[in-house]
Amino acid sequence: MSKRKFDEIERGVHAGFDYLILHDGMGHRNGYVRIPEWHPWFGKHYDDIDAEVHGGLTYSAGDSDLRGPGFWIGFDTAHAGDASDPSLGAEYNLPSFGRDDVIRTTEYVRNECFSLIKQAQEVAIAGKA
Repeated sequence: MSKRKFDEIERGVHAGFDYLILHDGMGHRNGYVRIPEWHPWFGKHYDDIDAEVHGGLTYSAGDSDLRGPGFWIGFDTAHAGDASDPSLGAEYNLPSFGRDDVIRTTEYVRNECFSLIKQAQEVAIAGKA
């Protein structure tokens, strides 16, 4: 089955936070976490959120048709060192530029989402952005 741009790969809940993994249409997976309204990160631009995730945060926005209602933050796996995954049946695959480039699997992206959720929990407990 071919995956089109931004097709959903996985959606779930971990530790009370919604997460989502999407396909970007180029053979890479993107990970997202929904931030509740009460959270210090809610409504912030991704550059203003102090979180560590693969390649850094590259997304923050609210009420997306692709992601669902709420405020979402996220990251992608299309950075230097990341390889395009031909198994996703992408519309087109970006060439790999390095011999050691790595395909970031669904499991990898899920674990990064879980790490982002843990960081969000720690920020909520500390009460600071």
